[in-house]
Amino acid sequence: MLEPTYKVMPKYSLNANRIHKQGEIQLSYQIDAKGRIKNITIDSSTVSRDLQRSAKKALSQWQYNPSDLIDNVSHQVIFKFTQPES
Repeated sequence: MLEPTYKVMPKYSLNANRIHKQGEIQLSYQIDAKGRIKNITIDSSTVSRDLQRSAKKALSQWQYNPSDLIDNVSHQVIFKFTQPES
């Protein structure tokens, strides 16, 4: 299984946290020859636009080891947003 060498998780926006937004987003992406993320698309989402932006921003920062890559392969990730326990 291909694992990122650098990974950033999405942040819960203040507004989404305040109104207790929950849900998940599934993103597809590709990895370029240098191990950076490209071509991020939303496959499905039950979250607001601000959480969609947060998920895409986080994913765009991921990095992979270029020697582990296979060209033109699409990858997927699901981010789940849930309210933290108080």
